[in-house]
Amino acid sequence: MLARLLIFTFLFSFQLVCANPAPTQHSYTEKEMENKVWFGSASYLIGHHSYKPEDEVLSSYTSGINLTAGIHLLPIASIESAFTFWLDSDEEEDNLEDSITHSIFHDFHFEGASVGVNGIIHLPIKNSPFVKFGRHCWSLEANEVLNIWDGSGCSNLSGAGITLGKKMSGLRLELNYIRYKEVKTMFFSIGLGI
Repeated sequence: MLARLLIFTFLFSFQLVCANPAPTQHSYTEKEMENKVWFGSASYLIGHHSYKPEDEVLSSYTSGINLTAGIHLLPIASIESAFTFWLDSDEEEDNLEDSITHSIFHDFHFEGASVGVNGIIHLPIKNSPFVKFGRHCWSLEANEVLNIWDGSGCSNLSGAGITLGKKMSGLRLELNYIRYKEVKTMFFSIGLGI
């Protein structure tokens, strides 16, 4: 199911980009930016994941990558497909300093991937704030010495941010929340939209 969804979303995103190719050796004028219907972005994520198995709450901070491709439906509404990859190094701590850092920031390692669709409401102005709501399907795992939790499924995503540019192009700063069944994740992202 997740593999089919990944393939469908990739093909949909590819069609969006191919349907509106950027002109070669030509920079956008202000008028062309007004009429631009497609957009894409790449973002770096810093996430806080919390898991409550019974009496205690375990938490972890990890980083990730988010890639999106979208289309403007209205001057104030857009839709985007998103691919998110949570990356966590399982490298052994070689010295005491690495071990202390690990114990402060990680009760467990968290990694996996998700794919989804987001609806975005934004103002048709430069440096616009926006809110987003989406549905993401994922396959993730949380582990330390033993596997603490793993699973797959679909969850709702909500978030807010600001685009320092125009029509979702420019520097994007976001704060998002999603619950992967037992693991709650709040993440900040910084990225560049085109």
